[in-house]
This record gives sequence, C-alpha cells and structure tokens, in this order.
Amino acid sequence: MQEAILIVKGLEPLSLSLATLLIKDHLRPSIHIDNLNFLEEHKNLLPYAKKFDILNDPVSNFHVPQEDVKYIFIAIGTFLEKIFIDVTDDEIEKIYAINFLNPIRLLRKFYQDYHKPTHLVVIGSCSAWRMQKNQTIYTAIRSAQATFTRNLAPELVRDKPGSKITLVNLGGIKTPEMNGKLFGEDNQFMDHHIVAQMILKKIKEQKEVYQETQIMRKKPIILGSPPLNIDGPSVPEIYHEK
Repeated sequence: MQEAILIVKGLEPLSLSLATLLIKDHLRPSIHIDNLNFLEEHKNLLPYAKKFDILNDPVSNFHVPQEDVKYIFIAIGTFLEKIFIDVTDDEIEKIYAINFLNPIRLLRKFYQDYHKPTHLVVIGSCSAWRMQKNQTIYTAIRSAQATFTRNLAPELVRDKPGSKITLVNLGGIKTPEMNGKLFGEDNQFMDHHIVAQMILKKIKEQKEVYQETQIMRKKPIILGSPPLNIDGPSVPEIYHEK
C-alpha cells in the first residue's frame, strides 16, 4: 500500500481530515504530529500517528521510508499577529523555525534519502500575498515559503523525474490556534472537512508538474457559502494610503 506522509503543526483539524480521506483512497497516512491529544476524537487514526515536534525534534529523528510515498504534505501554520516593533527575538526565531526553516530542513533530508518520484503538497497561506494588519513577520515568512515552493519545482523535476508539487494557499480556516481569535465566530471560518476535500480533488486531478491554488472565504462572508477556489498565483497586494 502506498504511503502519504503528513508533517503537522497548527493545522491539525485539516490534517486529520486529509488523513481520513487518504485512507478512503486506499493510502496509508503517516501523521507526524507533536501533540497526540489532537487524535482523541480520531482514535482510528492513532495507529498512523508518529510523535514528532517540528520545532524541537532534530530532523535526524524523522525516518524516511523507502516504500512508495505518493504524497508528502507540509501542513504547518503557526500564526503570529503582533506589531513589528513589539515582536521579540524569541518570537521571530520560533515562527521562522516552525513555518519555514525546519520544514525545509526536513524536506532536504527527505529528498536526499528518498529516491523515487512523489507529490509534495505545501499548505501555505493567502497571507503570502495579502496585506494583513500587524502581521509583518508572519506574512514575510509565508511569502518566503511560497517562493521556496515555486523554485523547488524545477529542481525536483530534474532530480526526481515524475515528481509533482502543489502549493495551496489558504484563507481563514478553523484551527485550534485561531478559533475566535481573528475572525470572530467559528462559523466565519472555512470548514476543514470541505477544504480537505477540495485539496485532494485538486491534487488528484493535477496534470502539471507544478500547480498553485488559493482557497479562501468569499467576501463579504455569507454563512454556509462554500470556499472560493482560484487557480494560479495571486498578485501581491500593496499598501495604498487612505
């Protein structure tokens, strides 16, 4: 049975929805997650879980399988909303390590040790291109993640022929970290079950080597309306003085 690796932190509900759908597609998920408590309501997924902390565990602890890996998902989304001049060195280093530095170190190890083609799916953020209030550090790191993913594509195709890459930038989605924090009531978030279905549909239908897509809430927010899906990269927003 082919495997699907999920590297998870901050996007646990979405990741567990993805894992459930992958099982239905006859794939074996390998869920690398730092807090197994998130699986309390998903005990059927416990046999597929491996405790791994992307912030504190050395990359050498990550075991690269040699059986067929169909997908590897980077599903990491630690958030920071704070005025730039008030952000501490520790906060910068932590969010940089979680959202960017350590995931690319892990991917480097994976592609050094895994010698077959696979499909990399990076769950990014629409904040990579949007103007966001008091999120300068967070948006900068998300932008770096998007740039890294786009530029990895030609290298991966050259070095691992048959591989594919998908960058999925998400708008506001239900997560343990953000519920009620940014967007008010929970029903203003995108539902992670629906978003997981949209992501898997996109990657299963992907013909191109590289694909980028945006999944976001429609504005103004209409309760119960499905997320908006826009294929291709988005032009970065710029500041206009009001």
